[in-house]
Amino acid sequence: MRKLSKADQKKFEDLVKHLRGCAGNITSAIENLNYAVAEVNEWKEEIHERQQEYMNERSEKWAESDAASDYQAWMDAWEEEIEEVEAEIDESFIDNFENLPLGVCE
Repeated sequence: MRKLSKADQKKFEDLVKHLRGCAGNITSAIENLNYAVAEVNEWKEEIHERQQEYMNERSEKWAESDAASDYQAWMDAWEEEIEEVEAEIDESFIDNFENLPLGVCE
């Protein structure tokens, strides 16, 4: 065999398209995940603000109680943000595959 057959060339092209599509799907999934993380963080911030309002409405005596300490611990657990996913797909392996010679140079 000196070069890929037409059927093999077609399969080659299909595989390159499939690889690029999968890489694109991963990128879209990461973007969607980060959108969801942003929604969660916004909601958590709203909850934390309502917790803070509740705590501010309590008396000084309550603020010095064990109940206040427990409440503060609960608030602290809700305060921390979830980090977004930072990932990029290195598609160079697809480029390397796509640039393979399809036959022998004469």
